[in-house]
Amino acid sequence: MTYSDPMHALPRKERERERHRLEALQAAESLLEHRLYHDITVQEIAASAEFSVGYLYKLFAGKEEIYASLLKHRYDELEELVTAHIARRGSVEDRISAVVRGVSTWFKNNPAFASNYLGAILTLARTRETIAADVSRHEAILQERLNALFQEAMDEGVLARGDPSVVTATLRALLWGFVARNLVSWFDPAKKEKWTDYAPTIVRTITRAFAPENT
Repeated sequence: MTYSDPMHALPRKERERERHRLEALQAAESLLEHRLYHDITVQEIAASAEFSVGYLYKLFAGKEEIYASLLKHRYDELEELVTAHIARRGSVEDRISAVVRGVSTWFKNNPAFASNYLGAILTLARTRETIAADVSRHEAILQERLNALFQEAMDEGVLARGDPSVVTATLRALLWGFVARNLVSWFDPAKKEKWTDYAPTIVRTITRAFAPENT
């Protein structure tokens, strides 16, 4: 888990506050690697971050805001990763492969996101409008980026012409199958480095399932 600090241009006190917020998020995510969201307390997050409970409440309104911030942080990261791979130089086939490999590796490095955020944590999105809006925005951006990539592949004859959102939905289903297959081992450091890389298989499945009819 690596967190960058985009606030380097802020005054020192604000930089320190942001650094402490990121440390609290890292502590919360570390707890998520072994526990479920509903079982974790603010006191445990504070202790893991080596902050007092009072100081943690100065950084966040409560546990819900901590995990909402963590959800946003990880979604921002995933969005940036997908956008960067799509925008890189190379053929459309290479960029599709880069996206699949990048996303699958990212999930491997963030198993708590896979097991908690897209399960129990998203329960918050159904009950809190601000969280739901943020999740919906990220999902729409990812959908738009992937649709554009697959539309380009269709325009170049790499994929058969059709609705690119169908290819996007298929890719996401394959990725989630991959995540489910590997998730348990990702929480075991000894097994994590021996994970099965399904990226080439996923790419082959996509390109063959949606191949132009004359190929």
